[in-house]
Amino acid sequence: MLINTLLIVLKHLLPLSFISMFYFVYNRQISVFYYTLKFIAFAVLVLLLQTMLIQQIQQNINEQWLELIRIGLYILFYLIACYLLVFCLRTSSQQGSRQHNNHKTKQLWLYLVAILSLIYFSDIQLYFAGVSAQIDVLLPFSLGLLLGSGISLSILILGYFVLRSHYMKQHFYLVNLLFLSFCVGQLSRIINNLVQIDYLQSQQILFNSNFLLPENSELGYFLIAFVGYEATPTIWHVILYTLAFILPLIGYCYQQQKRHNDVSWRLPS
Repeated sequence: MLINTLLIVLKHLLPLSFISMFYFVYNRQISVFYYTLKFIAFAVLVLLLQTMLIQQIQQNINEQWLELIRIGLYILFYLIACYLLVFCLRTSSQQGSRQHNNHKTKQLWLYLVAILSLIYFSDIQLYFAGVSAQIDVLLPFSLGLLLGSGISLSILILGYFVLRSHYMKQHFYLVNLLFLSFCVGQLSRIINNLVQIDYLQSQQILFNSNFLLPENSELGYFLIAFVGYEATPTIWHVILYTLAFILPLIGYCYQQQKRHNDVSWRLPS
């Protein structure tokens, strides 16, 4: 029970640790204390609303609609993240911080945190509701929850300092690519959701990399949460992951070229 709880908690808390990590990396340079408190208050508000609504939603919406809502949240998360990457995040030391640090950008970051919180904390709450009635499993469940939360927090702190050091060295492209990989990994989860509710036909597995890196290994859990690692991908996984990764890069290149042309047009001849 302890091991199962620990794995379930890590599966759902690691993505929240990663989005929190990117939030603090990108929003470190102004009003840190204020926005940290706002971040925590916003997360608590989301949890309270979720606790009040989740039972009502389950009673009135069938499983198929719940999966469709989950898919919609993943897509919304990806679209907001793409907007941030293309229009809001810093890409060079010459680019001013005015656009990077405006109020709208920070609100979008909070929306990203709220969306993933709604997705992953709901599953943890369902699991807790299932075991709370069993007195003999409350202790191992509590220990697993505590250990999983501690591991996730440790990864958040370590990842923050690693990425922040690269960000301070003006390795903006590296940090942005890692953030894009994380967002694409979250979006790729909709394939399994669509197959589960029979909206998408299951395709033949292209290859199996479990012999190199099993999904149930420590590194496998980490990569699943971070980049959406799939040891047995189908053609749908490959197509979605490729398109979701390339399209924001095309949009970014177009936006950068547009900015360059605008600057060149304003320069005196």
